[in-house]
This record gives sequence, structure tokens and C-alpha cells, in this order.
Amino acid sequence: RCWSSPCEDASSARCVTPDNSAKIARRQRWVLLGALFLAVIGVGFFLAPRALASLRDWRQERWARFGEASLRDADYKGASLWALRLLQADPQGRRPAQLIADVEDSAGAAAALRWRLRVAQLSPGESVALLALAKTALRLEKTDLAGRALRLVPREDQDSLAYHSLAAAWSANSGRMAAAEVHFAACVRLEPGNPDHHINLATLRADSPRPEAARAARGELEKWAATPGPARASALRALATVLVRSRDPGARDPARAVALAGELVKLDAGSGDMMLLLDALRQADSPEYSTSLARQKSIAESDPNRAATLVNWMNARGMLSEARRWLASLGPAARLPVSAQVAGADTLVNQRDWIALRTYLAPLAWGRLDFVRAAMMLRVLREQPGDEDDFAREWQAFGNALRREPEATLMMANVTEAWGWTNEAEEFLRQTVRGANPAMRTSALQALFRLCLRQRRGDQLLTVARLQHEDDPANPALQNNFAYLSLLAGVNLDVAHRISAELHARFPRDATITNTRSLSLLLAGQPDEALAALEALDPAFLDQPATALTRAAALAQLGRRDEASRIVKACDGANLLPTEEKMLTSLRQTLSNR
Repeated sequence: RCWSSPCEDASSARCVTPDNSAKIARRQRWVLLGALFLAVIGVGFFLAPRALASLRDWRQERWARFGEASLRDADYKGASLWALRLLQADPQGRRPAQLIADVEDSAGAAAALRWRLRVAQLSPGESVALLALAKTALRLEKTDLAGRALRLVPREDQDSLAYHSLAAAWSANSGRMAAAEVHFAACVRLEPGNPDHHINLATLRADSPRPEAARAARGELEKWAATPGPARASALRALATVLVRSRDPGARDPARAVALAGELVKLDAGSGDMMLLLDALRQADSPEYSTSLARQKSIAESDPNRAATLVNWMNARGMLSEARRWLASLGPAARLPVSAQVAGADTLVNQRDWIALRTYLAPLAWGRLDFVRAAMMLRVLREQPGDEDDFAREWQAFGNALRREPEATLMMANVTEAWGWTNEAEEFLRQTVRGANPAMRTSALQALFRLCLRQRRGDQLLTVARLQHEDDPANPALQNNFAYLSLLAGVNLDVAHRISAELHARFPRDATITNTRSLSLLLAGQPDEALAALEALDPAFLDQPATALTRAAALAQLGRRDEASRIVKACDGANLLPTEEKMLTSLRQTLSNR
């Protein structure tokens, strides 16, 4: 009955009417749509973070590419804007820090160093970041920081052109000429077609104490100076400098240097090259010297920023009265750049005209360097008889005011040392060491080590070496200093023997480290191994006083007394540490007791 006609009981669940069928279909569709919606929402919750992260990464990658492109086009403003946008999106990221560091470096800004440090911290042990940090530190003359960055470069990446180039520059700036020569030679080996590496190596060797090596190097520079190309200016500059300023009087040739410097000026007339030409003309007694000097004065009068270079040049050559007259002709000192004011003050200091110096300094203000001006005013008090008590009181107050400024304290240590005030310089250095700034402490310890070395204070030298080693225990140079001084003094022997063995295993060709290892072997009663280690070095290193002394001691223990005696005689008058002199005296007594 229900099959053929509408159900009499429309409310029955078993009975399906046309109206009921439509309602059920609509309900099913809504259920399906709701389920689909919930599924989409669920998938969205799952995939959205990944999608957003991909979008964010794509956007940041795009900004980074735009910034790098702007940097390549020397659009520093555009590159800075992209870098800042990238930094806002990712404040802790490596990429924005890298880009900002590149921008600051390209602009020659000191702020690049902070960003290079940040990149290195975000990429621990990464060679590229460490080498970039070292390069920026060298540009800003932060040699200590550059050295630490280079030491952290993994050993497997140290035989690269980038590493050896920076290590060579760092070694040369630090006075480690033997190490610089090794690194420049490695650059030649790795990139033999680059003339700059050949010129750098030849420049280093051109003033070598080994006559044959120096002659060969000067010949190499002559070859590159005669070769057309972009490297010719570097070769001309290096050769002219050697011919003017060589330590070997026989190698000097001012007339030839005049010709070379003249060619250099035609190629690249920088202020340094003009000063080099002026130096050559002066040494050659050339009639063109006066005309050239007048030309440089005229250039500096129109560009006061070059005045300091010229005044410093005249000061260094004892032309004090001429420098003073010319600087006074430029007008009131307060209108000149601070660099020129400082050069003028140095002129008066060299003339020891203290009254004029006080009058000159009183109206000036040197900005962030004004503490140096204040120190020079106090120097006037010290140099004037009868003002000693006033000086002592005011100097104490001056030092107290600098206690919270480690950079200024370290600079004053350098300034007072240049004045010959050794005690004041040492106090400033110790004050910096006691401070909380690690970078300044490192530099202060290094300067204190040099000061004690010049004063030949062996006990203080070992104390400073121990502090340096404790601050940077992975530094091979500091490890070696601590081990060598400990062996000479007969203290810390277990540690010193261990350090010397480990260092020599890592650096078997380093003469200083090898000498420390040989001394360790001697004290351990192994003179044959000590002598073998030394004689494996380049013979040129065997004539160095410390190395010669250790070699003589090894020969004496092996019974080769005549050879030892000849070396001991050659050590007479050598610049030795007190502990080395004590060792030399003991060796003389041993050899005299036949």
C-alpha cells in the first residue's frame, strides 16, 4: 500500500516520502561539505607553517640577492636598505649579518668588524667567516684579533691562497718576517701566475740580512718594474723604497730611486708616492728637491687634510723649524684638521719648546683624542723645573679619570712609552690588563711583553707570558713563549716539556719552536736529538743568537767543544735575555774547564 500511494503515517521512520527524501539528501550534502571543510582546515593547519616558512625564506633570499646585486654595483645605500630589511625579518640570522658586514667593509667603515665577529660567532669554525674577520681586522689594524681569527681556521683549510695571503700580511705587520716569507712563498706556489705574490716575496727579501738573497730579490723587482701591466706600479714602489731606505748602505741608490719614483708618480700619483719621490730627491741632493717640496706645500695648502703627512715627513727628517714656519703660515691651528694639529704639537715637542707648546695646545680641542692633548699639557708641567709636585698631583688625577676607558688607557701607554716615560707606560698597561675588556687586555699584555723584552726583565717576562698563555691557551706563539721562558728559568718544567713536544710535532720547520724543543731535549739529557732537530732547519736560522746558544750547548754536551767554543765567541755582544746570558756564562765556564 505504501508502495503505490503516500504513506498514511508520514511520521513513520520506515516510510519514505518525497519531502523526506529531499531533506535527507540535503543533510547528507551538508555533512559531506562540513567534513570536507574540516579536512581542508586540518590540512591547512598542518601545511601552513611550512608554506609560510617557504614563503618567508623565498622572500628573504630575494632580498639578499637584491642586496648583493646592489653591493656589486657599488650602490651602498641600496645595499644597506636591503640589508636592514633582511635584518628586521631575521634579527639573529647569518645572512643579514654577512650582508651588513660586506656593505660596511666596502664603505671602509669600522663597524664592519662588529658584524664580522657576529658572523664568525654564528658560524663557529667556518673558514670563510674567520678569514673575512681576519681581513677586516687587518684593515683596521687590529692585529691581535686578526691573529686569533687566523689561528682558529681549521688546519685542513690553512693551505689556501686566502689563508696564506692574510697570514703573510699579519706576520709582516707583527714583525714576524721569517713567517711572512714562508706565507708569501706559499702564495707564489699556489698562484704562480699572479705577479703580486712574486713582488710581495721579493719586497720582503730585498732587505734581507743575507746579501745573496737580497740581491736576487732586487733583481726580481727590477724585472717586474720593467714589465708593463697592473703590477708594475707595485714593483716600482717596492724597488724605489728599498733603494732609498735599505738597511744595507751598499744597496742604496737614491739617483736610481728618483727615476723609479718619477715613473711611479706618472702611473699613480698618490700622496705616499709623492713623499717617496721627495725622499729620493732629498737623498740624491737633486736640484729638483726644493721645487718638489714647494709643490707639496702648495698641494697641502689647498687640501689641509694632507698637511699632517707633510709635517710628519719633515719632523722625521729633522726639518723642525721649516715645518713650524710652514704650518704657522696656514693660519690659526684651530682651523686645521686635528691630524695637522697633532703633527704641529709633535714639532714643538721635538724642539722642546714647552712654553710655545702650552700656548699652542690651550685653545684646541681634539674630540675623542682630547685626552692626548691633556696629557701633552701635563708634559709641559713635568718638563718645566719646579713644577714636579703639580705634575704628580695632576697626573694622578688624569690617570684616575682614564680608568674606565681601556682603549684610551692603552693608547696612553703607547704615547708615554714613545715619550720615554717607561714607568707611566707600564702602569697604563697594567691598568688595562686589570680591566674587564678582553680585547684590550690582549693588546695590553702584548705591549707589556714587548716592554719587558726591551728592558730585558726576564722575571716579569715570564709572568706576562704565563698570563698570555692562560688567556689564549691554544695560541702556538704564546704557548712557545711560556714554554721557552719556563725552560730557561727552570720552572713549570713538566708543562714546558709537554708543550714543546706538541708544538714541534705540529710545526717542525718553525725555527723558534724548534729551538724551544731542542732546549727541552737538552734539559732532558738528549743532546743528540736536540742537535738533530736544530740542524734540520734552514742554515740561515742557525745564526740567530738564541738558536746558536742552544746549538752550542748541545755540541758541548756531545763533546764537540771546539765547535761549541766558536759559536759561543760569536754570541758575544748578542742581544740576549738575562736568563739566556746566564746560560751563556755557564756554558763558557764549562768550556773553559778542559
